[in-house]
Amino acid sequence: MKTFVLILAMLAAQSTSTPISQTKAPSAAQQPQTAVEPTAKPVQPQPIVFTAKQLVDECNKIVYRSETFYNNRMTHLLWTMGIIMAIGLAIIGILIPMNEERRRKINYKKELVPFPINKFHFC
Repeated sequence: MKTFVLILAMLAAQSTSTPISQTKAPSAAQQPQTAVEPTAKPVQPQPIVFTAKQLVDECNKIVYRSETFYNNRMTHLLWTMGIIMAIGLAIIGILIPMNEERRRKINYKKELVPFPINKFHFC
């Protein structure tokens, strides 16, 4: 695992240093209008050499950054899931029983309404 992280650290350090040949060229409006060709070769980037302590420090920095990233994301995820669960429990525990009670009261009142009395019906 440490070997993998060290390789990542070396690649990250190499990707941060851009060689001169890869930098953006100025636009046509900013370039001088001369016909002289440059004769100097672009400077080749020197390989970055780390000592063992620097590699361990880079490894620790990468691990720390990744741990803080995932810890921050987990905090947001837990808060979001907590809010969703609270809303769900409120719906299941409060709103549905209140709705059912209202429907029962309506049905009970309908049952208590007397039937119309027929004056020609004698028991």
